[in-house]
Amino acid sequence: MLSWQKDHPGKYNILKFYHWYLFLKLPMKVSVGTSLFIIAINSLLGFLFSLKQFDYNWMILLSFTALSITGLFIGVKLSEKIPGASLKKGFGWFVLAMGIYIIIKEVFFPGSGYH
Repeated sequence: MLSWQKDHPGKYNILKFYHWYLFLKLPMKVSVGTSLFIIAINSLLGFLFSLKQFDYNWMILLSFTALSITGLFIGVKLSEKIPGASLKKGFGWFVLAMGIYIIIKEVFFPGSGYH
C-alpha cells in the first residue's frame, strides 16, 4: 500500500514524510524524497485511471509537465547545497505557516473553499 489515505485523498500528503523520518530513522532528505515519490506515484495512477473519463487540454498539461521537470532539476541542484538541518527547520516553518493559514481560513472564512 503506497499511502494510508482513505476518505480524504491528498489532505495528509505533506506530513507523510515525517513517518519515514521518525519511525524508520531515515535522513530528512531521503524521507522527503520518499514521500514525494509516493505522492507522484499516487498522482500518476489517478491520472492514468481517469484518462477516459475527462477531456484534457494536452497543451496545458504538457506545458505544466515541462515546468515541473525543470523544477525537478532545479530542486536537485539546490538540494546539493542545502544541509538537512536547514531543510528540517524550513519545513517546520512551512508547516507552522500553513497551520496558521488554515486556522485563519476556518475561523474567519468558514465554509469557503471546497470539501
